[in-house]
This record gives sequence, C-alpha cells and structure tokens, in this order.
Amino acid sequence: LCASGITENVNLIPIKVTDTSKFNISTLFAGLQQAINKKCDIINMSMGFAPENTASIEALKYLIDKAYDANIIVVAAAGNNGDTSSGSEYHYPASFDNVVSVGSLGRPYTEQDEQNGIEMFSKIFYNGSTAIDIAPYEPSLFTQHNDKILCSAPGYYMYSLGTSSKTGMARQDGGTSFAVPQVTAAAAIARQINPYLTVDEFIQALKDTVKDVYTEGYDEYTGYGMLDIKALIDYIEDSIKVKDLNITSNQSENGTSLSASFDPLHIPTKFVVAVYDNGRLTGTSSTVADIGSSEITINLDCTGTEAAIFAWKDDNSMFPLCDSVKIQLT
Repeated sequence: LCASGITENVNLIPIKVTDTSKFNISTLFAGLQQAINKKCDIINMSMGFAPENTASIEALKYLIDKAYDANIIVVAAAGNNGDTSSGSEYHYPASFDNVVSVGSLGRPYTEQDEQNGIEMFSKIFYNGSTAIDIAPYEPSLFTQHNDKILCSAPGYYMYSLGTSSKTGMARQDGGTSFAVPQVTAAAAIARQINPYLTVDEFIQALKDTVKDVYTEGYDEYTGYGMLDIKALIDYIEDSIKVKDLNITSNQSENGTSLSASFDPLHIPTKFVVAVYDNGRLTGTSSTVADIGSSEITINLDCTGTEAAIFAWKDDNSMFPLCDSVKIQLT
C-alpha cells in the first residue's frame, strides 16, 4: 500500500491507550498526561465515549484543561451513534468547549438525492470493478449531532492502513475517527506557519474558513462546515502579516534612522532594511520585534537616497510578512 499524508515535517508520537479487546479510562488518562508531559503541540483523539459517571468526565476535563493551559490543540471524534436513539448525546472529550469536535461527511447516494440535485461522487473499490455512489457533502448517517460539533471532514468509506481479511488489500472503513486526523493535519500546518498560534485562535480560524456545505450557517451535524485547508492556510498567513506599516526617516552625518509603526504583532518579526544611494546598496540592518510590539527604530551607519524595509519570519524562512516598502530618505 502506498499512502501519503496531508502535511510533512512533523514528529508523530504514538501513545497506545486501548486495544481491540477493551478500553480502560485510566489508561486514557495516563496517555493524555504523557502527551502533555512530552509537550506535544497537537493531540489527535480518534476516540471518545459517552459519560458513564460525573467523576470520570470531571477527571477527563481536568486533563483537557491542562492541555489547553499548555496551548495544546486537542482534536477529537464527535462519535458514531448518529443513527441511534443516542445520536445527539455528547461524547467526550470532543464535547468539551476547548476541544475541536469533528463530525463526518459522506453517506450513500439515493434516488431522492438525485431528484433534489444533491452532488454525487462515485468511489471505486480496490478491484476497480465496483463502485459506490456517495453524497460527499452530506453528514454521514452515523455521525454524532449536537451543538458541540465544530467542523466536519470526510469520514465515509475511507481507505485504512489495515488490511481486509477477504482480499488482503487496504481496507475501507468509516467513522468520525477518520475525519479527525484531517483536522489534526490542518492544525499542524497552521502551527508550522505560526508556532505561536493559540488554541482559541485556531478554533476561530476554523470557524472563519470552513466551507458551508449542509444547511446554511451553523448546524449540529456539520458544525460550521467542512474543513478547507487551503482557506485555512491563507487565513493563518494573512493573520501574521505586518499591517498598516508607517515609516518615518531621518538622515544625518552619522547615518540613517528609520522609525516604523504598525498593528501589534502576532509573532516575533525580523524587520530588514536596505539603504541605497542612487541605486547602489550602501548598507543593511535588521531588528527583531517581539509579539505585541507596535513600533521599532532601526539605526544604520550609512546614508543614501532611498531605503526599503520588509519583514521575514523569525526563523529566517522565506515567507514575507509584509510587502517591501520603499521610502525617500530625508
């Protein structure tokens, strides 16, 4: 089986908390504590349970709150009892307010769907000879539905790294557990762009960038909508750019001084200045402004006729944080 992921350059830390035969909540607690101790950036929980008793929920909430306080993004499965009498029950940890609760999209396509003009997608099975027609943007029949669902992602007839006992080939499964890792990968990408992104900022970014695919606005089946990674990337990149950059300059025999003001920064930002004299570079300088900064002063021991100021991410990667601004020196 050849498979590829959504993101790269991440360290995966598998923590086993259950097996195929039994689930012990104390093992889950220990696993969560281990993830917190290891200072994980994101915790993927393709699992959950209905409340057995108040004590177990309170103990779980204590650990989830510890993760939140450590700025760890927790993404969890909403649950798979949507087509039962307990379909609207809260499952945990997904239903805690500081957890990203993910529902599943995709269900069998029906004749009624065709009459209603609902989009259809045909999924080919491994042998290439059979297919199943899917309504890809409809909530899965099994997906849990309640007012804690934040967003949704494909979770119906997903390829698995497990193998089929009948064919020996990749197995196709379904569940909100398969939707969760897609949102987790999106969180990893977001944190790569902005390592200082908070849990609340990521949750807001999801709300603002998901694609509304079911009923208009928020609904208890798909949440705010379907994950849109491209829109999320654009949103996070835009959120860290330097905005409303205003520059004043002063030039003397000792050199050049530039003062810049801007909206408060979301990440530490390196401002780089190049000074030119009739097109010839005469000097450069840089300074790093911290999170929350709204002004800087850069002094250069050179003079010239114009200067350009721009910004880079603090790790020296080549993602510009603002457009180059040319100014005439005075």
